[in-house]
Amino acid sequence: DDDDDDDDDDERPPGFDLFSADERDPNDEFCLRLGGDGDGDDDTAGTTITLRGVRARNPHLLRSTGLTLWKGSEGLCEYLRANPRLVNGKDVVELGAGLGLCGIAAHRLGARNVVLTDGDTDALATMRRNIDANRDPSGGGGEICARQLLWG
Repeated sequence: DDDDDDDDDDERPPGFDLFSADERDPNDEFCLRLGGDGDGDDDTAGTTITLRGVRARNPHLLRSTGLTLWKGSEGLCEYLRANPRLVNGKDVVELGAGLGLCGIAAHRLGARNVVLTDGDTDALATMRRNIDANRDPSGGGGEICARQLLWG
């Protein structure tokens, strides 16, 4: 629901900025196909997820690590794709979701409810756009949302 007031980016107190944003806008596109052979004949054979973010040669040097795609998240998504029973019909919370790849994959693999979290407001805004762009196209997916989570 695009009108859901709970999904706005005003969770942070006025004047609070957990991280300084990288100078670049998250306008690079990452397109990942999880599983399948890519022939398009069988929707269950794979799923394509398209994300916006910052493509960085040295992502660990970005001021906000949540604005880029990490190799570990791609590996975890392939593992989930090979073992969908781990998320199908279950409630999933992803901590430090960044661009939201793993949570979006869980949603597309049939998770009942998915909550993606991050502390950085720039990452949250980008994650929410990525969620909206990747909702289950069959309309049968469960709920998916993004929330700010501040640690300690």
